[in-house]
Amino acid sequence: MSSSSKLRLITFLGSTRKKRANDAVAKFVQSRVSVNGSFENIATLDPRDTENGFFTRLMDKAYFHYKISEGESPPTELENTAKVLREADCFLIITPEYNHSIAPGLSNIMSYFGSSFYGFKPSGVATYSAGNWGGTRAGVALRPFLSELGTVYCIFALALTSETHTISRAGLMPMQ
Repeated sequence: MSSSSKLRLITFLGSTRKKRANDAVAKFVQSRVSVNGSFENIATLDPRDTENGFFTRLMDKAYFHYKISEGESPPTELENTAKVLREADCFLIITPEYNHSIAPGLSNIMSYFGSSFYGFKPSGVATYSAGNWGGTRAGVALRPFLSELGTVYCIFALALTSETHTISRAGLMPMQ
């Protein structure tokens, strides 16, 4: 945990689409998480925008496969992201479901880094969809995925249904 009393939170976004609701949903969820003052969002890792879209490309080699002890250097984009991940105390994943499962951009950005980055750190999930299920199938698929990465998965999850009708682009619910 950080020297301050706040937990250092990293938010992962799942959608890589041009027209996406992920940004508005992230603003809403992050505003709710910050209410009690226990978390400090130190970074948002977005597969579409982080390191100029590096994580939207097919994975060539995971960070942990580089033989640093033998002089092999990971790309700068991976080193920069690894540095951010090392600083985290916990993770928040905000994602839609894609074909009843995990968004490919999300699994790609997270899979570059092994359990030494995620191990024993809590993770929470917020899913959304325009349908009646609120992305819950992605949330169910994320449980074993996040567990294999070593996170401590929080069994409580947020599922937002019909999100395009309930959250404005500013991340506000109509009743706020």
